[in-house]
Amino acid sequence: MIIPVCHPFSIIPVPSPQTHTDACITRVSNLLGAQQPLQARTAALTNLLLTFSTQTTWSLVLLSLRNVVPKLWTHDEELLQHVAAAAIPAAIMIVPDGCCAAFNGVCVCVFLWL
Repeated sequence: MIIPVCHPFSIIPVPSPQTHTDACITRVSNLLGAQQPLQARTAALTNLLLTFSTQTTWSLVLLSLRNVVPKLWTHDEELLQHVAAAAIPAAIMIVPDGCCAAFNGVCVCVFLWL
């Protein structure tokens, strides 16, 4: 019974950090190819900051809605407590998951340039 109630959390439209990363790969690769490493560094750090702030925001949204969204599907108090408890680690994992994609993009463009 807990899976159908947790499902709404899995379909929340969290912006993918991969979109930031794809843009970062192109920008940083172009700047490195143009022999502008300081601007490439700034672009890469901007991508990391943007990804971290976006993922942190969505993590906080999930944490703040962990008791509200499941009530749309059930009113069983025991089940609501389980869903709220399961939402906490899910919200915490949003941030490192997004940052992993951003670091991967930065590493890809740097290693392609080398």
